[in-house]
Amino acid sequence: MLPAHLQRLIAEETAQPVRPGKPGEQPFWNRFSKGFMYAPAFGFKEVRGASSYRFTLAPERGGPPLSFEAKVPWAPLSPVWNAVPVGFIRLTVEGLADGKTVGVAGTRRFYRKAVFEGKGPAAARGYKACGELKLKHLYETSYVRYWLDHDSRDPEYGLYCYPSKIIGSILTGLVRYGTVQPEARDTALAMARHAADFLIRSSTPADAAYPYFPPTYRGDYRVAKGKNDIVMMIYPQSVALSYLDLYDATRESRYFTAAENIARTYARTQLKTGTWPLMVKPKSGRIVSNNAVVPIGVIRLFERFDKQYGNTTFRRNAKRAMDWIIANPIRTFNWEGQFEDVRPSAPYRNLTHGNACAIAVYMLEHADQNPDYARWALEILRYAEDQFVVWDRHNPELRHDNWLTPCALEQYSCYEPINASAAGFIRAWTAAYKYTGQDLFKMKAAALANVMTTSQTPDGELPTYWYENERENWLNCSIHSAIAMIELEESRICAELTEED
Repeated sequence: MLPAHLQRLIAEETAQPVRPGKPGEQPFWNRFSKGFMYAPAFGFKEVRGASSYRFTLAPERGGPPLSFEAKVPWAPLSPVWNAVPVGFIRLTVEGLADGKTVGVAGTRRFYRKAVFEGKGPAAARGYKACGELKLKHLYETSYVRYWLDHDSRDPEYGLYCYPSKIIGSILTGLVRYGTVQPEARDTALAMARHAADFLIRSSTPADAAYPYFPPTYRGDYRVAKGKNDIVMMIYPQSVALSYLDLYDATRESRYFTAAENIARTYARTQLKTGTWPLMVKPKSGRIVSNNAVVPIGVIRLFERFDKQYGNTTFRRNAKRAMDWIIANPIRTFNWEGQFEDVRPSAPYRNLTHGNACAIAVYMLEHADQNPDYARWALEILRYAEDQFVVWDRHNPELRHDNWLTPCALEQYSCYEPINASAAGFIRAWTAAYKYTGQDLFKMKAAALANVMTTSQTPDGELPTYWYENERENWLNCSIHSAIAMIELEESRICAELTEED
């Protein structure tokens, strides 16, 4: 049970809406949302002749309805939110004139989510030990060891059909394992070299419209079929960052050159808006999807060249990309899910937290550069928790009923508990604690990290899905999670919590 002062703080915070909409001024981002932890506000239309509106919230499992009146039909549910029980709620908003109903502005059914109460298991092992055990598992896995004696991917591992995502993650994981287990370093780097060289050989040629970009899809497995000539533009930057990890470990210039070539292609093809089309045919330059990249990863790539290697070439490109972020998702809250196995979506239909949390982390780390960064970042984290964290008693209409909680969901199109989603929140709340010093952030990070340790299997695997299943594990998710766990312990924020309490 949380101390009383933290319970009061949570009640106050969750009664305040997240970026509430206002007709003609601020979009209502939650039109496709399934549930809420923070008091929502909905884009209901005014009723002709109404001078006020009555909001009635009726719990589906019984209990007295809650009601209040407001001047507009899009007012947030703040006045009664703390009294709304966890479960499904039916909301009706009626227009009133002289105390009588003159029409219905709108109705909505949603799930009222549980707030953070400090519940969850104790850690099964140290966070760093958890992460390092997974990296050892990676190092020993057959389809990763395959790279030691081969210059191409293991045909038995189906998810190699997404080479940039999977192989790029392997590079970073193997390099990190070589730092924690020096006796394995030479073998780990040998595997990483073969994997990186495969990606470099598979990349688009120098005369392509988008040269030097590694493939997003390969083969006919899953959605890769028929897409081998398409690149999703969020992935080359992640591979370039992995090449730089390998360069830092080996000092072999071909990996630095490969990363720099990717960065130069991004700089040369940047749109006037400041971002890039989400999907292209890189050889011809044909745009396949007009959805725009949320370019926080490209900004990180440009910044790494600047801060780590002293290459200032991309500063202007990075600024233009950040200007696009500020003018678009920061304003609209259209945090679009961008995944290679999900079709690009219409605005707000498939929201996610990944890019949102990554942008929040960046802004907290660079808060001295813009007076609005910290405010924006903390509001983004409220949105992300509201929509994608489950502390307890998850929506029973979602898939499966044996979830590990607390947990974090990935996107509306995959509204399931995923280890990498938890890792993203761990990183975001770590950054928020470092900036604000508020204990709740490190407590939330620790709560998800503890479940990460209890989900770990005896051989070191970190299962992708946080429920009993026999579904295929995503290697990139487990590597991302392992590194987040190591970084959490190295940050010392949870050690501070233990010492204080």
